[in-house]
Amino acid sequence: MSDFDPYTPPQADLTLPVEARGNRLARRLTRFAASFLDGLIMLVPTLLLTWGLYALFGRRFWDAELDATGILLGFGASIVGALVYLAINGRLLARHGQTVGKRICDIRIVKTDGRLPTLGESYGKRYLILLLFRAIPVVGPFLFILDALPIFRQSRRCIHDEIAGTIVVQA
Repeated sequence: MSDFDPYTPPQADLTLPVEARGNRLARRLTRFAASFLDGLIMLVPTLLLTWGLYALFGRRFWDAELDATGILLGFGASIVGALVYLAINGRLLARHGQTVGKRICDIRIVKTDGRLPTLGESYGKRYLILLLFRAIPVVGPFLFILDALPIFRQSRRCIHDEIAGTIVVQA
């Protein structure tokens, strides 16, 4: 016998959207400014460590070649960048859902239900997964643009937001 009852009303998710719980979506320009600041903060340590990595293999960073060693060094540079990002932002992400740039710009990352994401969600799903795709030679840099373009939708969510189930709101 089936439990289906044709007279039962349809079920709906009645949780309030984030905006209704007092959080306002971060402005696109504010998100860009926070991302720009994060990039500036990471620039020097990432470049120094990456140049050191290339020097270990007798290469110069600006003379990158697409041979096997060059491709491996590119992935190594991505790993260096991921570790620098985690070293600089890990604690803030875990405790407040913010990077240094987001903290300066007074915005933060939350789950779509308003909860603070775990470090795995805010770092692993939002940053690390896309970093691996961006490390692909030739097409990788274009993925950065494809990730950011959906921010112009009404939801203001990039692809990394969709993957992690997060949004960026005013702190």
